[in-house]
Amino acid sequence: MRQNGLDRFRVGDICDHPQGAAAQRADRNIDIKYTLEPLCPTQWRAMRCLIDSGFSGGLCFLENHNEPLLVLPRNPVSTLYVDTDSSYEFLLDQKFWDVPVMTYDEYIDLVSGGIEVYMEDHCIEEDELPDLQSEVDPYLVIELLARTESPNATAYRLLEELRFCSSPTESEQLSGITFYDGPCPGNDYLGAQADDLLAVSLVQHELNNQGWNIAIALI
Repeated sequence: MRQNGLDRFRVGDICDHPQGAAAQRADRNIDIKYTLEPLCPTQWRAMRCLIDSGFSGGLCFLENHNEPLLVLPRNPVSTLYVDTDSSYEFLLDQKFWDVPVMTYDEYIDLVSGGIEVYMEDHCIEEDELPDLQSEVDPYLVIELLARTESPNATAYRLLEELRFCSSPTESEQLSGITFYDGPCPGNDYLGAQADDLLAVSLVQHELNNQGWNIAIALI
């Protein structure tokens, strides 16, 4: 599939941003999927295992330089970008999502598994089908693939795995990250955001500890 040229697209540009949805959660009593405990005021208890393994310098570095301590692998196979402009959102391997261009033939195959099923699902006849070689509206593609192929969604799944690999004990799992999975009605955003720059340092530290060979880059 070709790329449709929306080379500066982020899911948050269309969906309500999860931070904006936080106030709505309070009104509607809606919870995000889960939130890891903030680093403060219990940060030392939450990251005791990381400090014991030699990461205590990360906090001092942040206080002295106002930037996270990032010890990067020499030859990383992937890059985990962190958007420092607003939300500390994690994005895997793409700063912006190159939304693929699809023909209707490709789109129907992904949505329904075939033309006959698509026609039955939508109660249409063959002569009512769109031109199968024409391009689908990119926003339909975004709606279809945002939770599986966008850089924020792929980062979510990577960090979710990292979180549970860091410790079998919930109180010592990697802290300082909030995971969003449909934070409010009508918003299917899937992504992970760091609470602060120290949490970004902790993610890089844990990636290194587990030999994932992934480098964090601030954008």
